[in-house]
Amino acid sequence: MKKINNNFWKNKKILITGHTGFKGRWLTIILKILGSKVFGISLNEKNNFEKKEYINFLTKKNSFFLDIKKRKKVEKVILKINPEIIIHMAAQSKVIDGYHNPIETFETNIMGTINILNASVKLKGLKAILVVTTDKVYKNNEKKIKFSENDKLGGDDPYSTSKASAEIILDYYRKFNPKIKIISVRAGNIIGGGDFAKNRIIPDLVKAWKSKKKLIIRNPKSTRPWQYILDVLISYMNIIELSCKKKKIDLSFNIGPFLTNLSVIELVLKIKKHFNDLKLIIKKNNSILEKKYLNLDIKRSIKLLGLKNNINMNVRIESTANLYKEILNSKNVNHMEQIYKKEIINFLSNTHE
Repeated sequence: MKKINNNFWKNKKILITGHTGFKGRWLTIILKILGSKVFGISLNEKNNFEKKEYINFLTKKNSFFLDIKKRKKVEKVILKINPEIIIHMAAQSKVIDGYHNPIETFETNIMGTINILNASVKLKGLKAILVVTTDKVYKNNEKKIKFSENDKLGGDDPYSTSKASAEIILDYYRKFNPKIKIISVRAGNIIGGGDFAKNRIIPDLVKAWKSKKKLIIRNPKSTRPWQYILDVLISYMNIIELSCKKKKIDLSFNIGPFLTNLSVIELVLKIKKHFNDLKLIIKKNNSILEKKYLNLDIKRSIKLLGLKNNINMNVRIESTANLYKEILNSKNVNHMEQIYKKEIINFLSNTHE
């Protein structure tokens, strides 16, 4: 993986939507370390697991709490910030929540994205927009193929459909605003310390362990492209760098591991070794339809980023477990920020060409 170019990011004015979420928190700290001028837009979430699920690592003047579905408010804030780069991650991000709240999912993931893009058209100093969608944007017929960026988009549930729709909408804005690089990244399932969202297997595992309850596993045999949070975010950042430097670049990228060979139960058993006394129960939920098999073709990312098949997933899983324990024991926001910062500095120091 290419090293981060510190000079590129230093003093750059960056807007992150969803900056208090799982990926947003990690990205915020990375950019602060690199000396970027970081701003954030997030929803003011009411449900916050032990006050560790949605954390704002930015100052009050750089943080804006609003609903991205509110077009006028979004435009006012974005014009005020006047960013050079926008990283759009704010979303309704779970398949199950999409079934329970389809309208909210469509409004947030489609109209929310449109509101960000529409406001960006009025910015004069904008260089690039990175829009985070999902590996679930592809029409998945369970044929056990590796999806490439050119495969047909589709979705059998509100979440997948909303993200596939967002990808189509990006094409319009690319034609409408051709001077700005609008890149989409389609990442597989991400693990890492600090994710406490409901209905995600690792956060559910950690919360079950902490409360001394049994972990309920819905789809033990489902296979997903599991990857570590910092591997993903560094790939995002490298893509942004290159999109600003190159005249021509592909506009969508799959972000995933070289091998997708871990089922849900295999991943659980690996991380369970780090959480003593955790008990499991398999209880399938047939009312929620999720694809059993999902795999990504990442040749395009490998070629652009010079990726090598040298990631030890067992080490990433151990780091994830240790970080969860540290974060759960953190005393305040400042202490928590130091936990994130320490892991990032260590990770960046071991990232080579």
